[in-house]
Amino acid sequence: MHPAGRLAVTWGSHPQEAHMSTPLVPDADAWVDLLRMLAEEAPDAFFTRWLSRHGAGESRELPSVVVEGYELARRTRDNSARRERRESELAALFATAGDLSSLRDTDRVLTAIVRRARALLVSDAAYITLIDKGGDVTTMRVEVGMQTSALRTMRLAHGTGVSGMVAKTGEPFWTADYLNDRRIVHVIDDIVAEEGLTGILGVPLLLGNQVLGVLFAADRRSRAFAPDEVALLTSLGNHAAIALNNARMFEESRAALAELTQAHAAMKTHAELVEKSALVHDRLADLILQGAEMAGVVDALADVLAADVLVLGPDDAELARSASMPTGIHATLRAYVDDRSEIGIEEGERWAEARDQAFRLGRTARFDTPAGSQDVWITPIIAGTEHFAVVLSTRESAFSESEKRTLERGAQVTALLLLMSRSLAAAEQAVRGELLDDLLGSYPVDEASVRRRAELLGVDLGADFAVVAARPVEQAQRAAVLHAATLLVAELGGIAGEHDGSVVCLLAGLSADQAADRVATGIAEVADAGATVGAAGPGHAVAGLRAAYLDAARCERILLALGRWGARATPRDLGIYGLLFSGAPRDQIEAFLDDRLGPLVRYDAGHGTDLVATLRAYFSAAGNVARAAEALYLHPNTLRQRLTRIGELIGKDWANDQLELHVAVRIHEIIREI
Repeated sequence: MHPAGRLAVTWGSHPQEAHMSTPLVPDADAWVDLLRMLAEEAPDAFFTRWLSRHGAGESRELPSVVVEGYELARRTRDNSARRERRESELAALFATAGDLSSLRDTDRVLTAIVRRARALLVSDAAYITLIDKGGDVTTMRVEVGMQTSALRTMRLAHGTGVSGMVAKTGEPFWTADYLNDRRIVHVIDDIVAEEGLTGILGVPLLLGNQVLGVLFAADRRSRAFAPDEVALLTSLGNHAAIALNNARMFEESRAALAELTQAHAAMKTHAELVEKSALVHDRLADLILQGAEMAGVVDALADVLAADVLVLGPDDAELARSASMPTGIHATLRAYVDDRSEIGIEEGERWAEARDQAFRLGRTARFDTPAGSQDVWITPIIAGTEHFAVVLSTRESAFSESEKRTLERGAQVTALLLLMSRSLAAAEQAVRGELLDDLLGSYPVDEASVRRRAELLGVDLGADFAVVAARPVEQAQRAAVLHAATLLVAELGGIAGEHDGSVVCLLAGLSADQAADRVATGIAEVADAGATVGAAGPGHAVAGLRAAYLDAARCERILLALGRWGARATPRDLGIYGLLFSGAPRDQIEAFLDDRLGPLVRYDAGHGTDLVATLRAYFSAAGNVARAAEALYLHPNTLRQRLTRIGELIGKDWANDQLELHVAVRIHEIIREI
């Protein structure tokens, strides 16, 4: 400025005007031209040309009116440009504020901010880096204008690079020449050089005193950033910080809402489960209080779950099944339970694994059947540590967790029914045992009282009963044998219980032979056990049943004495020898046989002969050699030679003791037969 406040310029911009010695005061048209250039934002060259038209000579001062007009025009133009730029900046800030209120996607807000920063600062690129949760590293979040991918994956520690410096200090920082600026701790020069960035401005994203990240504007040429540019980018950075904070609070709110929603859903599900379980429990409890059988409970469970239900006992015998169960589904379940060949070895092994898992965990286990079949859910029935039954359920759709709990609740009620049934059976069995003791004991009883007690158990002692005494081959199987006998008398009618160390059955309407066969077969099938069985009768009334029991027990003892464990016999099978040896222990019988027949048995074994059979035929023919030889298909002389050999082995006077020898042969025969 001129000392007087006027602009000093030189003359001579146009040679043709150089001869002018006095300045030309602009006329009205000249001032109009000046205002037009101002309105049209003409470049400086136009203003210089205007000045040259109104000056003359060199080193001459322009007229004050010209200088003042020129300065006013330039000032007006500059002010107008600043207002327009400020309006653009404010518009960008208002738009960013609008984004903060309308956009929920943080990346979209941040991308809009970097795009506006790039446009307002007329930079080649703009980007935002954020500080990680640990607070030690900054990483790229969003960018516009990048030509390579290297900067997108960079990680800068605090204090390194422009990003690290701004994050550490919390103050704006710019450099006109990044690669040659010694204020910067250079760690990513190769990446910056690859991208071609030179002038870089970074401002912090501040939320209070906390630096969340850095907003950048960068050029691929040297550039000095003006204070108003720094201020503008700082304002945008503040908006970015607000966006990040809003996003953080929004995420926290959304996470809290999600947790609340999840908790509400869980509480609702739990409440529904509790309500449904309570309804199921009430329904099943009502059934129990009403004295319902197992079938009623199973039908109720099937109705609640809209499924087919089958309950199996410890031996896989059916305890109950839902009335609506289709025949095909029942057949499929039985095929798996019975491990039939049609399901295949692999399927059978998978079934066994699923069942073992259910009992091991005490929870419902799913068995995935082949395609086209309904899956089966296996629910164990456990009382204490005893696994004594199982519930099998199947339907087209899978069971929910709450429905599985309903299944397990149903299994508990089923267990309760089974325990009640078992307790009732035990009490009834105790009553039956007491009745058997009075009925079969050797002490006097009031027969009328015994009859009345029997009638209370549904037994008419006036009818004929076969009496069976059975002793398990293995004592550990006693309970199973008793259970099998109880099932048999429930089917045929009668009484079963323990008496004098044996399982005793009174079976109506059977002969001794039939009773022995039914009991032995039933024990083998139901209990998978063996028993030594003696049977007698039929008999009726107290006296008749006591007599039949003594005969049955005698047969049992004779079989045990003869070592025929697991065999069955009646008095008819043992004949007179049963009467003779009913009280003899086994070692006494073996000693008697060895004394009488031992030499013959050993000779037959060593020479392949059959002298014992020869002796039996001789006794059967009442000592008639011809008839005995005929029965043996031998010549009489051959028979005499065999008799001579018998005399040499057991003594030549054996004929004087034929009764005992005959008894020994018969006992030997019985042992072999039974």
